[in-house]
Amino acid sequence: MGLLTGKSGVIVGASSGIGHAAAILFAEEGAQVAVVARRKEKLEKLVETITAKGGKAFAIQADVSVAADHERIVSETVAAFGRSHPIGRMGTPRETAELACFLVSDRAANITGQAILVDGGYAIGGQRAA
Repeated sequence: MGLLTGKSGVIVGASSGIGHAAAILFAEEGAQVAVVARRKEKLEKLVETITAKGGKAFAIQADVSVAADHERIVSETVAAFGRSHPIGRMGTPRETAELACFLVSDRAANITGQAILVDGGYAIGGQRAA
């Protein structure tokens, strides 16, 4: 079982660079990914790469500098994967400890001097669970 089995995500800037690498890694770790960028041809090749390796992905040609595209990205992703994040709750002590463990691991070797908010998406508009 991969690190992200059962999860889904939206990767913006997926046609090249870090976004491209993130989409492939997320899929390799078991996530379903919606890959988003302006260059449709590159997105289609990325989806082919992911699905050829057994992953699940679909492309959304969009420009994240256009507000209307944000709503379309979310609605298409929810339609494809049947759910949406944020989770709407603060992180548990265990989840915070898992983040700390990751940050001292070799996988986080390139991360330095960061403040990372562990709040389940509340800061970006998630609703707190009642």
